[in-house]
Amino acid sequence: MTVLRNLPDLQKLDNQAVTAEEVSCAMTEGEEIAAPPAELLSAENGSPRPTTGHTCGEVTTESENDLLNFSMEETNKIREQLGMKPLPRDKFSPFLSPVEPYGNRKKKNNVLNAILLLLKDLDAEGLEVVQRTAENRIHQLQRKEIQQDR
Repeated sequence: MTVLRNLPDLQKLDNQAVTAEEVSCAMTEGEEIAAPPAELLSAENGSPRPTTGHTCGEVTTESENDLLNFSMEETNKIREQLGMKPLPRDKFSPFLSPVEPYGNRKKKNNVLNAILLLLKDLDAEGLEVVQRTAENRIHQLQRKEIQQDR
């Protein structure tokens, strides 16, 4: 499932043809594998460097501070270029932005538009697969939401 989720265009797996149904099921049940953060890649050969024990999905205080420092430095550079005084660290809070950054909204919107355009090309059988996949995904999200509320 994980392989098909991360490689949905795969035609054969273990010398067997991959069906649309299998891909649909994998998209809802398979695990998504994220690429390692760029700082984990070695500049010399692109091979992963050992991590400090954090998983890729974990947000640590250390990484939050790094992001804050980077954002603060960038903001202050721009402020200085505009002839403004730099902001002190205690006045700077990039976390006041909306819950979902613009990039995520834009990506989701692009994905939705692509899906809607692709739906026009599907026949009844393909649309049924999409419908089942969407229903499975909705149920999966609802279960996750219920678990988070507990």
